Amino acid sequence: MDEFYQPFEPETEAPSKPKRSASSPLLTVLMVFFSLMFVFCLVVILGKLNDARNEKKNYEQLSEIAGMNNQDDQLLEDEAKEDEAKEKERIAHLVELHDMNPDFAGWISIPDTNINYPVMCTPNDVEYYLHRDFYGEKAAGGVPFLGGGCTSFSSSIIAHGHHMRNGTMFADLMKYMKKDYWETHPTVYYSTLEQNGAYEVMAAFNYDATVSDDPKAVNIYRYAGDLTEEEFNEFMNYVMSHKIYDTGITAEYGDRLLMLSTCAYHTENGRFLVVARQKAAPAEETAK
Repeated sequence: MDEFYQPFEPETEAPSKPKRSASSPLLTVLMVFFSLMFVFCLVVILGKLNDARNEKKNYEQLSEIAGMNNQDDQLLEDEAKEDEAKEKERIAHLVELHDMNPDFAGWISIPDTNINYPVMCTPNDVEYYLHRDFYGEKAAGGVPFLGGGCTSFSSSIIAHGHHMRNGTMFADLMKYMKKDYWETHPTVYYSTLEQNGAYEVMAAFNYDATVSDDPKAVNIYRYAGDLTEEEFNEFMNYVMSHKIYDTGITAEYGDRLLMLSTCAYHTENGRFLVVARQKAAPAEETAK
């Protein structure tokens, strides 16, 4: 009977090919999309880093021309009291910058900070340098510029600068929120073609720049220019009542003022202002 015996073998199905997931095309599209997004973001980031390096290099070159590449506080203090020969040499440096760009108004510097920049003035288009560099080329950080209603000749000057996340431009102004920072950085230097000015910081405060229809609302920026005694006193009353801490420094009508303004984020149109008064020249100090 063996010839009739057939061993039992269970029926088996032929191995099936793995079914292709219906979502595979979608996954492929998403992978391609996110890959392209990654490349795009990388290109943007590298581009911004490159722009930042170029801007830094440009300002380092400009600071050398201006003779402001050494920000030692005592050196700047000495230069503010320099003799006639040194004064002419200093002016010659700034004249060179003015020859390169007639919009150049002066040079602002605070020792031991990133603030060491030219200041521009374009009365007919105040924000022209908001996103342009010294040469007028496109630049995210722009250049600090004088506000409307004032020039370097004015008795009350305001300079605007961006609050850059990389710490450049006027970002360091925010550190004046703390009194101990003011104690170690009490002086702002603003040099023009006419004079080398040393300004002592007397107040720092937050401000809401939102335009208001309220006639009682104070517009800080209208106090830039040549102020009457009444306007000067109004401004000083506002400054003294809004300052974050007491510096013990005040100003009298006839003193020259310098305001520095940058964006702050305590409110939608927030600004942070540092206000300083010009130090008296040595001869004036003696007379007093």
